[in-house]
Amino acid sequence: MVEYIASQDGHLLNIEANYYNQLDIEAFSQMMKDPSYCYKFYWLEAVVHIISEGKNETTFDEIIDEMIANAWYSVREFHIHLSGIQADGLVRDGLERAILQLTELSNLQANASKIEIKNAIREHQTDLKKTKEQLTNMVPYRALAGFLQGVMKYRTGEVSNALQRTFKR
Repeated sequence: MVEYIASQDGHLLNIEANYYNQLDIEAFSQMMKDPSYCYKFYWLEAVVHIISEGKNETTFDEIIDEMIANAWYSVREFHIHLSGIQADGLVRDGLERAILQLTELSNLQANASKIEIKNAIREHQTDLKKTKEQLTNMVPYRALAGFLQGVMKYRTGEVSNALQRTFKR
């Protein structure tokens, strides 16, 4: 059963095929500065993978699904904590929480394929909605904030709105 269709929630990331060689190296280095927040690497890996499939448009939902599928094995098999654990023992990282929640809902094995993981995400979309929304509202905006001057002075919701306006142009 090979099937996976990312939901279309209206938040599109448009990818232009032209190469400009204008990457702000300082902003990029700031994005990757703190390796203890692994979500940045999974976010970048997801975007690169989606682009490598030849897609020119994607949704944040599809990026989040790809992040969950990419981080699945590390979290499940090696019990890696992506951003540590709080003093009360709760998992701090939203991506790790999404994986643990999907584990409870689906009973997928640690070595499940990306297709199986993405199908399970789609099957349990309603139950995962809140967790995925939290990831969508935090991850892309925080990862990209260094590229937008002055964005970090805003609260999270304002960062989210500013970046959404930028992507919709």
